[in-house]
Amino acid sequence: MDDIKVWGDVATGLQEKTALSMGVFPNPVEDVISLSNINTLSTIQFYDAMGKQVLSVTNPKEATLDVSNLKAGVYFISTSDQNGKHASAKILKK
Repeated sequence: MDDIKVWGDVATGLQEKTALSMGVFPNPVEDVISLSNINTLSTIQFYDAMGKQVLSVTNPKEATLDVSNLKAGVYFISTSDQNGKHASAKILKK
């Protein structure tokens, strides 16, 4: 499982570690990817190696996503929560 961490600014203006905790597995993935701790996520976006958005999910309710329609290759997952914190991960699609 890959853990995603995010850095965020706090009210003091100093930067502190703030974890946006989300697990992504399995990696590499074949057909279905599982995400843990999605309760706070407002968007999940997948980008191919060229930076083109290939999948977007708003207010995800399920902990699994069907990625069987994606071609084999490297993809980047970008997530954000209701507070505007962002995180990203890299996955390999078989």
